[in-house]
Amino acid sequence: ATGTSYTTPALAATRYYRVRINASGSGCNQATSAVATVTVVADPSITTQPTGGTICSGGTYTLSVVGAGGTPSLNYQWQSSPTGMAPWTDIAGATSNPYTTAALAATTYFRVVVGATGSGCGSVTSSSATVTVVADPNITTQPVSGTICTGGTYTMSVVAAGGTPSLTYQWQSSPTGLAPWTNIAGATNTSYTTPVLASTMYYQVIVSAAGNGCTSATSNLVTVTVVADPNITTQPASGTICTGGTYTLSVVAAGGTPSLTYQWQSSPTGVAPWTNIAGATSDTYTTPALASTMYYRVTISATGSGCGSATSSVAIVTVVADPSITTQPTGGTICDGGTFTMNVVGAGGTPALTYQWQRSSDGFAWSNIPGATNSSFTTPVLLTTTYYHVIISASASGCNSIISATATVTVVPDPNITVQPVGNAICEGGTYTMSVTAFNGTPALTYQWQNSPDGLMWTNIAGATSDTYTTPALATTTYYQVIVSATGSGCGSVTSTSITVTVVSDPSITTQPVGGTICNGGTFTMSVVGAGGTPALTYQWQSSPNGLAPWTNIVGATSDTYTTPALAATTYYQVVISASASGCTSITSAIAT
Repeated sequence: ATGTSYTTPALAATRYYRVRINASGSGCNQATSAVATVTVVADPSITTQPTGGTICSGGTYTLSVVGAGGTPSLNYQWQSSPTGMAPWTDIAGATSNPYTTAALAATTYFRVVVGATGSGCGSVTSSSATVTVVADPNITTQPVSGTICTGGTYTMSVVAAGGTPSLTYQWQSSPTGLAPWTNIAGATNTSYTTPVLASTMYYQVIVSAAGNGCTSATSNLVTVTVVADPNITTQPASGTICTGGTYTLSVVAAGGTPSLTYQWQSSPTGVAPWTNIAGATSDTYTTPALASTMYYRVTISATGSGCGSATSSVAIVTVVADPSITTQPTGGTICDGGTFTMNVVGAGGTPALTYQWQRSSDGFAWSNIPGATNSSFTTPVLLTTTYYHVIISASASGCNSIISATATVTVVPDPNITVQPVGNAICEGGTYTMSVTAFNGTPALTYQWQNSPDGLMWTNIAGATSDTYTTPALATTTYYQVIVSATGSGCGSVTSTSITVTVVSDPSITTQPVGGTICNGGTFTMSVVGAGGTPALTYQWQSSPNGLAPWTNIVGATSDTYTTPALAATTYYQVVISASASGCTSITSAIAT
């Protein structure tokens, strides 16, 4: 190498060079240059490969590579591929290290070619680095609103996707559901449990990611409604049923969440222990058939957070006996055209006894009487005997009905007189007994005798109330009649024919018998003329041998004339004139000799 320049051969290691300069002239010395070092370095190489990563759509990503070797410096050419396979495309201007991508909308693969311009320097291509592009954070399952009771808590959760490198959560609250929203300290998980709440609150969650290009997503508004604990607005009501009946209880409640649950309980005494009734878990409950009074209550609960329970007041289901009859209706007798009132006394049954009277013409076929629905019943005007009974019922569950005994209302004719009283004559100062015969009427015939001095003006005789009547001693002719009545319904009265009690004077003698003289063995006829007396004068001739007592009745000598038998001695005669009527006295004639 004798020129002024020298090109080394291909070198594999560092070499040192110098040059000696000589001149051929006399006295010229040789000169040696300084040592020139030709350093041999390795070709460009990559000691740290570029590393991919994940960004959100629209984000950028910075890639870097660490190279070695080469000279005088390394140069870079970044390339991209949508698939990670050829062809790779040089990215214009991407010649530095590190390299920040443009905003990316899809996953892209990158590599870098590292080279150097020094003699003998080659280039090296990095491994591919994947920049994965994912969607922005988004909520796939929204948190759900809910309802709790006062003092409860509520847990809500969110499911989100997208974002990178991981999702972060920030729950917020608002008392109104409007801004401002307040971050809840520590509420940074996918689920959040509220503190104990006394009023309705509103919540949302912001889902974020720290990756390049990642935005945030805000959930739907979540309402945590706070309601009152279960409470009873309408208590179950007590009631009364008959033996063997059932009873339906109901309750109206409010509050609680998500729904109210019911548990009916029973007690035979109304005090503990109370027993849960299997299956009785709705707001209404119908008892089984009951034979005795029972007590019931219901406990109302809700499963929502903070929800307590409420127990109703006690409802008494009183069991009473079926309707019964303590006093049967009683029939009776009335007159044609009368009415009759019957009564029945019932017991038991509930809530009240109802009555339906029925009638029958024969005691077998019965029909309801419209409007006859009270415990007492008055028949219409009756013309024939009619049969009645009453059906007593009660409308409560289990109450049977009962039919009363049959009450017969017998219809009889009005009072009527079959034998009229008969008048007659009596003597002055006499009395007279009269009678009447009557039938029908009911319950018994009553009598009222009346008198009249003239047969026109009539006066009730005090105490003269039987079917016979005896006058007081009469001095004058008097007229009588009797009113026959009955107190039964529809019964009229009937007045007898009037009768006359004629008052006549006592018997008297208007012509005395006259004696006479006959021969021994002869007969003598005497006569007397009498007046007064009633109904007729009777005569009784008497004889005496001396005209002194005793006087002897002459058998058969009972007319107003008398003829003696053949007489052998002087004999004395008299006649006693009488009348049989009341008050009539007798009179004895003068002695006839």
